[in-house]
Amino acid sequence: MSKTVYHYAPGDGAYLGQSQADESPLEPGVVFVPAYATLDPVPAFDPVTQQALYAPAYWPTGIAKEQGGQWRVEALNNEQGGN
Repeated sequence: MSKTVYHYAPGDGAYLGQSQADESPLEPGVVFVPAYATLDPVPAFDPVTQQALYAPAYWPTGIAKEQGGQWRVEALNNEQGGN
């Protein structure tokens, strides 16, 4: 079994893309989620005019959780000037 994970940039949390994460062969139901990725799905957005940004939730140890953060969609600041 694999699950879709959504990658975000360290720092600003900008959405980078998605991939499949594999289940642990030793712990059924446990998925290997890489750093700077989440199981929280990305909301619909128009990548031409908007960007999706992720703010992860953290464990008390300071490590980002795999789920429970918040995606937000913001308009891109297109400074093309006069177009």
